[in-house]
Amino acid sequence: MLTISKISTQGSSYYGKDNYYTKGEEAAGQWFGKGAERLDLFTNSLIDDKFDAMLKGNFNGIELGRIENGKKIHHPGWDHTFSAPKSVSMLALVAGDERLIEAHDKAVDYVLHYIEDNLAESRFRQGEAIETKKTANIIAAKFRHDISRDKDPQLHTHAAILNATFGGNGELRSLDSPALYEHKMLGGALYQSKLASI
Repeated sequence: MLTISKISTQGSSYYGKDNYYTKGEEAAGQWFGKGAERLDLFTNSLIDDKFDAMLKGNFNGIELGRIENGKKIHHPGWDHTFSAPKSVSMLALVAGDERLIEAHDKAVDYVLHYIEDNLAESRFRQGEAIETKKTANIIAAKFRHDISRDKDPQLHTHAAILNATFGGNGELRSLDSPALYEHKMLGGALYQSKLASI
């Protein structure tokens, strides 16, 4: 199953300072995406303040966002949560079948590659018109968890897709989100199908 939610303005503080994503065994997390590669993020572990800075629109010194009433406004991104079926969670986490955890990870990556290759896009101004163009790169941070907030066994991964993508001109710009929501059901089906096939 795939759910998508906005990381709110308050979410930057919540996810970064309260370490919702970055506490426990999965503290290091994993970077994902061609955009993350272009920013040379794979050479570093996920550090809380670096992740939090990116949620606030600071990407290695490049600032994204707009100014309204003298304040910078930047939407941090979108939380894509991939949840394994309960039966898979129980076999993987209670019975200790590591193969199912690996299959879950591969299925998550499969869908993220689909999102990156087919859905990543940004808006560009062409004269008076605004056009949406594919960018084929994302910057995401993945965090795998093994319990729900109710402390039940639940294998799931939060993929925080940050609100940034490299345009055709090589400049970092905001990611356009409608395609992410329009293909949510497809993303969930791709995850389930890949998980079942591994």
